[in-house]
Amino acid sequence: MEKQVNKMTRADLIQEINVLGPWVHGYFDLGHGLIIEDQDELQKRRLFHLRDYYRNILESYYGSKQLKDKTLADVGCNTGYFLFELFNTFQFKRADGLEPRKSNLSKAKFIAEYFNVPKNRVRFRKYDILSHHRTLPVYDVVLMSGLIHHLDNHLLALSNAYRMTKDLCIIETMVLPDEVNTSLVRKSLELKDDAYKKFDYGFGVMGYKFESNYLDGAAARSGIVGIPSEKALTMMLYHVGFNNVRVYRDNRQMKKEVYNIPSYRELNSAIIVAEKREEEGKRPYLYFSKYYEEEEQNNFDLAIPIDIIAPLYNVLTLGQPEDTLSGLPRLVYLSELYYTEKRGEEAFAILAEKMGQEAYYQIIRTFRHAPKDKVSYEYAKTSFHEGRYEAAQEVLEKLIATCNLDWRTVFRTYYLLARISLHHCDRTNAKRYNDLSLRAYAYYAPALSLSRQLS
Repeated sequence: MEKQVNKMTRADLIQEINVLGPWVHGYFDLGHGLIIEDQDELQKRRLFHLRDYYRNILESYYGSKQLKDKTLADVGCNTGYFLFELFNTFQFKRADGLEPRKSNLSKAKFIAEYFNVPKNRVRFRKYDILSHHRTLPVYDVVLMSGLIHHLDNHLLALSNAYRMTKDLCIIETMVLPDEVNTSLVRKSLELKDDAYKKFDYGFGVMGYKFESNYLDGAAARSGIVGIPSEKALTMMLYHVGFNNVRVYRDNRQMKKEVYNIPSYRELNSAIIVAEKREEEGKRPYLYFSKYYEEEEQNNFDLAIPIDIIAPLYNVLTLGQPEDTLSGLPRLVYLSELYYTEKRGEEAFAILAEKMGQEAYYQIIRTFRHAPKDKVSYEYAKTSFHEGRYEAAQEVLEKLIATCNLDWRTVFRTYYLLARISLHHCDRTNAKRYNDLSLRAYAYYAPALSLSRQLS
């Protein structure tokens, strides 16, 4: 600046403040009756509440530890309000304000000079979270307040945030309310991955809109920006690597505590806290491979009772009349083969009540896709577990001679043939069949385990 801020006359200060404006997302009491503040009362409430929330998060996370040896990055710092407030409270070893807009950096530097903030500990520099940097500075705490909803590439931004974070990443953003998570969206997304059997990942929604860069508190570049639901943001944070993510304040809490005054606008926002620890913590995606291994082994160890699977095999594979089925087998048949019809829906409801607690019920629920292949395999597997190896092998050999066999049935069938061969002390065929199982699916856990055994 041409003239030192703390030596300006009152008139010059007012002129400088006005020229640097607009001062959205800021509140600074300069004394002598001069206050720089956001003219939007709702935004001003937001500033004060968020300041207190951030203090609480940091005090809770670090406990009695001193924060004087910690570093902070305020990404998208705007005027630097939160950075100044947190630095004054905790006296960080270093606090950097990272901001893509030159105009906002000028405001932050103006405030820093006015209050004689130590330049060796508080710095401001131009930075875009959507940049493709090979290396990034690392901070104990990364704060991203009011930033995410001004971006179009959330995974890049969050990946960079992950790389920059040593301990804690605090994110406050506009979010889509829970009401957008409709049953229609859930159905359209087809949440059928095997992971959903074990974990309730749910689903997230992203809403895109156009936003210009006309205002200093908006997007850095004109174009589309995305507003995530809380669940979408949580899933993305886990996806980029954070291993413990929690919602500190959800949208309903923010409406009750912060945005509870009459206003011309309705704000939906949330605060998400993401931790980055050395241990695996609670990052669920890391566990799916382990879960899948256990699930596949459990699947093999489970045998559907012969009095249920045999009648189904007789009808679907051997061609016996459908009307020979009765009881549970008939309910299975109707619910899985006629699931799009009313009789299938009715059978499903009854079957779920009668058999829903049985572990093998989840296997039965897969019969609606390639029923003949899967029922034949399950019949062979039950026969194997009952010690009827020849009967099982005969069914399996017919299966592998079937062109365009259901893929999961392929690698499971070859593995079961390997186990039967091993039972007969035929290690050569056991290895051959097991290798074919792994060729069909290289990560099939039971076959991988048997491969190590055969080696």
